[in-house]
Amino acid sequence: MLKSNFIVVVGLVLLLMSTVPVYAQTANQSNIDAGITYLRSTQNPDGSWGGTATSLNTTFQTTATTARTFQLLEISDATLNNALNFLSAQSPDTVDGLFHQIEVLSAAGGDVSSWVASIKLAQQEDGGWGLDLQKIFVSDVVDTLSALRALRAANAADTDTVSKALASLLGSQNTDGGWGAAKGFPSEVFYTALSLLTLKDFQRTFNIGAPIVLASNYLVGQQNSDGSFGSPTGTAFETALALQAMLRFVVDPVKTSSAVRNFHYEFN
Repeated sequence: MLKSNFIVVVGLVLLLMSTVPVYAQTANQSNIDAGITYLRSTQNPDGSWGGTATSLNTTFQTTATTARTFQLLEISDATLNNALNFLSAQSPDTVDGLFHQIEVLSAAGGDVSSWVASIKLAQQEDGGWGLDLQKIFVSDVVDTLSALRALRAANAADTDTVSKALASLLGSQNTDGGWGAAKGFPSEVFYTALSLLTLKDFQRTFNIGAPIVLASNYLVGQQNSDGSFGSPTGTAFETALALQAMLRFVVDPVKTSSAVRNFHYEFN
């Protein structure tokens, strides 16, 4: 379930791949228009999406992701407004749920101060965040990253909160440079790439260059012989997420090109 929250990365990576046009296949306007037409036609009467037998995520997650896509495409219409109304009426009880709500509604200019306060109150003594807002579950990597991303989206990433969160996150980094699901868990491409993408936003404010170098080296070292990322075999999802991280940091250009070729092959 944690990994499924980031399936949208497969689509977004196509935009990032424009920096390597030799291997990229660019979506044209007709592709985007067709996708938007589909999304409009499948919106539920209450403004949400999902809730079907084939849904990969909850209705809330699906709606938040779809609404964010409309925002990124700068489409502001009744479809988006209905989705925003649906999201505004929800009361997510998880850190990741609040991240999605804050990200979308803050981008729409909404007042997210109460949800930001809830995120900050859910920070645990070790500086991280767990699954829930009541601090029943121990801190884990994904929820700590979700909290940081939420604060960043709301422009509410104060120094004290973020410094404690980064201390927790970096304290969970393994000696090989990667991250697992939580402290002490084996490193994986997914958690490491997502950590790198989040840390990038705080690199100018905090002295985290050394951990980023270690993580970048770990990530590059996990590339499979066919150019993919993932274990035991590569997947388009993990390759796409790793590619996003590689494109945002200075890494081996040969490895990056190989990953792009593999992603192009798997996605087509």
